[in-house]
Amino acid sequence: MTHIFFVLTAFSISQAEPTKKTAGPSPPLFPTVGNNDAWSRLPREAPPLPNWARMLVVSQPKTTAGVLALDYLHRMKNPLGNELAAKVRWAVAKELQCDYAARYAESDLKRMGASQAEIIDLKNGDVNATDRIVLKLARKLTSAGYSITDAEMKAVIERLGPDRAVALVHTVAFANFHDRILLGLGATVENGGPFAAVDFKFDPSQSALISAPARPDWETVKNILPNKSYHAPEEWKDIGFDGLEKALKSQQARSSRISFPDKSRFEKLPADVKKQTDNIIWMKVSAGYQPEMTMAWFAAFRAFQQEGRSNSVYSSSLFWVVTRTNDCFY
Repeated sequence: MTHIFFVLTAFSISQAEPTKKTAGPSPPLFPTVGNNDAWSRLPREAPPLPNWARMLVVSQPKTTAGVLALDYLHRMKNPLGNELAAKVRWAVAKELQCDYAARYAESDLKRMGASQAEIIDLKNGDVNATDRIVLKLARKLTSAGYSITDAEMKAVIERLGPDRAVALVHTVAFANFHDRILLGLGATVENGGPFAAVDFKFDPSQSALISAPARPDWETVKNILPNKSYHAPEEWKDIGFDGLEKALKSQQARSSRISFPDKSRFEKLPADVKKQTDNIIWMKVSAGYQPEMTMAWFAAFRAFQQEGRSNSVYSSSLFWVVTRTNDCFY
């Protein structure tokens, strides 16, 4: 779900005219509106917005609001602990070679009191035992999540406990999602940045004041896309339907790496979310241990569904390509 969100987000933002290359850093790949213009589309006070938000806001204002709220939660109210979360975000950024996110993570650590010597220690891998285990898993989940072993996850749960272990997975997932948006947009650190996280609380009553531009119909989009057929890599064809069925049954027979939360944790969840926890195992774990992170993610995702209005066949095809590329059994 994370990957299809960022793929569709990059696809659905407004197109920009090519920009002449100048000396110095490459220019952004998409237009960046002024801070006041951006906030006029998200009515409230106007602290400095990051470049990525000012790129997305014209095409997807409600989605931008949702991601700003997620960004604040992960940077300032992270159940993992803001300091460890910043280190995790830094490790993911380095794994993905996302300079923007790495610089933001370092800036957040400095705001929390980390010295330059401590930043250097992080870069050199000179960290305590818990950080070493956590950062190793964060890198592996980013680059080869399918290869994580039960023993590796057990070690993390023993160090952090189930609540913070789930918060770790959420933090890595959001960092991967956000970093790929940053890379896709070609976002560069702002003059005067990195900025502090924006404490954005979206007021549902303002929803009618915020609207995304009209989307072209699917036939128009298809005519714009290159007229080339897609051929899956040969190795993707090695596993036929019977093989997939066998792998599915094998996965269903596995024991969970983490115990299910106590039923009392679900009592205060909204009815629709509680119903999902009854039917979907990963939702039971996610919403049970980290309801705020889960709710914030779905708020942004639903805003994107409303604004993106992508063709369902195209969306499902992208989902298949991304999950198959990541060798994700789910």
